[in-house]
Amino acid sequence: TIGEKSYVITESSKSSIRWAITEPSHMENLQKTGISPGSFGEITFYIVPNRAGALTVTLDISLEGAASPPEASLPADALELLKGHVLLFADFDRDRQAYGGWISEDAKPWHMTLDYGVDVSGEPSGATLRRTETGSLIWTADNVQMDTAYPITLYWIWPEVLGEYLFQDTKHTGKLPLLFPEDAGEENEGSPYVMPDGLLEGMCRADEGSLSNRYFKWSDREVFCRLVTEEKLRELRELGGYSPDYGLLCEYYNSADQYLGESIRYLGLCVNAQ
Repeated sequence: TIGEKSYVITESSKSSIRWAITEPSHMENLQKTGISPGSFGEITFYIVPNRAGALTVTLDISLEGAASPPEASLPADALELLKGHVLLFADFDRDRQAYGGWISEDAKPWHMTLDYGVDVSGEPSGATLRRTETGSLIWTADNVQMDTAYPITLYWIWPEVLGEYLFQDTKHTGKLPLLFPEDAGEENEGSPYVMPDGLLEGMCRADEGSLSNRYFKWSDREVFCRLVTEEKLRELRELGGYSPDYGLLCEYYNSADQYLGESIRYLGLCVNAQ
């Protein structure tokens, strides 16, 4: 029990927790409308050490989709679009309305500090959370206290518009939040708010015979490849969207949203810790 709330804790005979939709924890999905573009929220779990001292925990966090009925198979392209349209982050900066610490196969290394106030001895208590080059998410604390709950909050969002990916100022997104407000560079080395190297290139990938990637969906591959290029996306990022091409690219992004919503009926949030 933490405060006035009761929680489920793992043990040797119950090594995993599956979240249920309840009044205080529902990922905005108590409404009949469900989750749609523009939905966002957060969910918190806790690390509770069974001994004092240094502790390192490796986390594997992902979203999984299911059809209706749940045992039915899902199209592979819909599962790929899920990875690029319903996103998980480890931080949210409310002052600049920006997400940080992207948890994705397309993310790059980053690190952040989690402040847990002071411990029982009055010393500062904190931990680091980092993504490695291989994609592992690692939580590390030098001096944890036994039976103390250390929270980790996950922030999820289904970006409503393509501009949330590209732009660096909320005035260009209609006050919608930003996903990558910083550019890569020495001054931002390891920052959780940096746009990953290779992301814009990956957004343009169009394999032979394909009709979508993780971010866009098209009906004519040749036209898509001509219109959606890394150079064009980078230009839009620099201009803040003031280009006639932005609307065309948004159509591809919105088509992906539509297909994703029609194909996947349920989402599962999966967290494994070692």
